[in-house]
Amino acid sequence: MIAIFDSGLGGLSVLARVREALPRQDVIYLGDQAHAPYGDRPIEEIHRFAVENFAFFERAGAALLVIGCNTSCAAALTYGWPTALPVLDLFEAAGEAVAESQARDVVVLATTATVRSGGYARAIARRAPAVRVREVACPEFVPLVEAGRWDAPESRAAVRRILEPLGRPDAIVYGCTHYPFLDSHVDALLPHTLRIDPALQQARNAALAVSRRALPDESGLVRLYTTGDLDAFRRGVELLVGPIGTIAHASLAGV
Repeated sequence: MIAIFDSGLGGLSVLARVREALPRQDVIYLGDQAHAPYGDRPIEEIHRFAVENFAFFERAGAALLVIGCNTSCAAALTYGWPTALPVLDLFEAAGEAVAESQARDVVVLATTATVRSGGYARAIARRAPAVRVREVACPEFVPLVEAGRWDAPESRAAVRRILEPLGRPDAIVYGCTHYPFLDSHVDALLPHTLRIDPALQQARNAALAVSRRALPDESGLVRLYTTGDLDAFRRGVELLVGPIGTIAHASLAGV
């Protein structure tokens, strides 16, 4: 079983890619909406949430953790991953994707905590040291997606405020899994700029990990959990990815 978690709905962009790559693997998804958004919280608090989330997945019997939350990757730079299970990190996936793209001027759009960590710049530098990387905090984006307002005028305006001062980079990296849901606004402003969604490489890495570990095929079931409002979560899931699996509330005291 593959586990994916995020602070809310953003990790659904990773879930969708993983399902495309591994349709015969069972998947359990957790959106920790009770604590969302993570992006402006202290790193030590984000790590504490990761401890709770990972314990949830271990009780569920997960064999592989596919991270759908960039801000948790930022916390892991300081604290490490609080689990003995194999973990696939979004920063590394992005570094691989940027190196493959051959872009030379890259803007990473991310949460405040992720930008402060410098995790993307370091991951990209390890694989493509000649690339210029600018990490830009976008604190307005996650609340807009969580509220179901990704197509609203205020979302277009928020994207414009961020992008207009940045010129025309070779590539935009979505350094938060919520941000691909704002892609139409980015495309409207920068139609000739490559947009890199690390979820694509994350799904490729998940398929490789499943193969290397010889994880058996399963039934392809998807279970989704939220620590927040169940009805709001269900609406968000159906709007973003459609009916994809069973949906339930999680207290993090058990599955």
